[in-house]
Amino acid sequence: MGVAAVVRSLSGVSPHWLAGYAKSDDMARAAMVQHLLTLHREASPQLLVWSNGMDALKHVPAARLNGGMRSGKNKRTPFAAYALFDSVEAALRRGEWHLQAFGGGEEPGDYDTAQRLAQRALWVARERAVEFPSHRKDHPDWWMLEDGSTPNPLAERNE
Repeated sequence: MGVAAVVRSLSGVSPHWLAGYAKSDDMARAAMVQHLLTLHREASPQLLVWSNGMDALKHVPAARLNGGMRSGKNKRTPFAAYALFDSVEAALRRGEWHLQAFGGGEEPGDYDTAQRLAQRALWVARERAVEFPSHRKDHPDWWMLEDGSTPNPLAERNE
């Protein structure tokens, strides 16, 4: 999984990317939100996240009510990403970030840049694919193995 964000703040524009694995796009998106909150908490007290949805923010509470099991067809499988979603949901309740969902044709200005950056981050993740089985023992649902804030993670790795 490769996920990326372009952050606009008073200090300028900065790209961010994560490379790793996740069982869903929502987990990767939540990992990016968690990452950005960690990086920008003091500098920017409120983060507005443009994303084409994060349905897990609706499904995770249902899984908690279901005895910690996943909802839907994987109901008998424990949900191991609470550590990720708990912190992201708590920050949302505290007003540290807001989700602005958008559909096709409503993309924010930096959407194409983030898409290209996410694709490059995916290639970084593919280079580290041999590490995934050992990490999945401890982190079965998601784990980001590498992060960066350069416009091209592939160029960074080839230096």
